[in-house]
Amino acid sequence: MARHPVKIPPMLTATVNMGLSSLDGVLFKDLEKCPYCGGRPMPYDTKEKQYATLISNGEKKVVSVKVRRFLCHDCGKLLYADEPFYPDTRAGSAVIDLAISLSLKNSFSHAAAIMEALGIEINRGTVRNYAMSKLPLAGVSMMYGLPMPPSFITLMGR
Repeated sequence: MARHPVKIPPMLTATVNMGLSSLDGVLFKDLEKCPYCGGRPMPYDTKEKQYATLISNGEKKVVSVKVRRFLCHDCGKLLYADEPFYPDTRAGSAVIDLAISLSLKNSFSHAAAIMEALGIEINRGTVRNYAMSKLPLAGVSMMYGLPMPPSFITLMGR
């Protein structure tokens, strides 16, 4: 059975692309105190993490952010700055929120197809894993007939 292409307004696709692209190379560097002992974090190094992969005109573009790491002066644990990722995930939180919100009213396959039409590379299995997880979703707003999470709408306004 042939899959019909998902139609997304070009303006929405361009806005999504610009919003996600605006994060490319951004440094997340803030951490007030150690979440384990309340101690003082001391800068250690910076790690680059993949936030999303965009597809535009058949070309892939990886959007990466930089996250400062710290060592706690008191307990010695390695810590990450406040970052736009959920624990134990490999995609940015806004991308995951979008996958979860689209899965509320669509099959996992169709949610993945919508995200690909928006220019975000993701597969059905990954959408399913995020949708079945216990990650929180802070509501959705409809935009062009699609349920969009607040984190994604904020990102598109960058």
